[in-house]
Amino acid sequence: MVIFTMNLKNNKLVNFAKIFYRAYWGYKKQILALTALGFLSSLLEGVGINAAIPIFSFLSGTGNKVSDPISKIIKKSFDFFQINYSLKYLFIFVCGLLIFRVLVLLLANYIRIKITATYDEKTRGELFKLTAEANWQYLLKQKLGHLETILVTNVNYGSYLLQHISNGLMMIASLIIFILVAINISWPITLITVLLGGSVFLVFKPFLYKTRTLSRENEKINRQTAHHINENILGMKT
Repeated sequence: MVIFTMNLKNNKLVNFAKIFYRAYWGYKKQILALTALGFLSSLLEGVGINAAIPIFSFLSGTGNKVSDPISKIIKKSFDFFQINYSLKYLFIFVCGLLIFRVLVLLLANYIRIKITATYDEKTRGELFKLTAEANWQYLLKQKLGHLETILVTNVNYGSYLLQHISNGLMMIASLIIFILVAINISWPITLITVLLGGSVFLVFKPFLYKTRTLSRENEKINRQTAHHINENILGMKT
């Protein structure tokens, strides 16, 4: 039973890899660019959050007394560029990081919108072309409304999946940066947070399977509805 379950999971992973390669491999450069931008955005945000430590040090009167590695790197960067390490310039530094992060996020959103729009246009065109060039025996077996559902609804779902893959890679990059920053601030609290997050994921995991099952049923209903409406309208016209 265990071997069968493992083989089933392996088959799912292999099928997913094949589908991903056929559907999205042409957008690998854009996906990698989004991942890099997500990593950079998270790095800027993480450094900006960690910069609050020396700011609070100045506000509390301890001044240059910083002990964590990231704060030390920030101080050394100020010394390297011969900038006065003070509360004023720290505020300017943090504001500059946040503004730069906003620009990075705008660029990432533009790339995400561009690849999803390109995917929609290209996939719909290819599917319609293949259907139009199919032989008559194949077309006779097709139901009314199924092609419309695939072109309008299923392709949209495909573009949503492409967005989720891009967002997922960006989230993984963000997670790595934030874990490093959190460990730099307090590793015990970080460990507790990771354990709590993992337990929450395990609790809600059955709901993910239920959602996936409902999504499959929804896709079938969309096809049946489109077929029923188109067939009856065609009959009324006849």
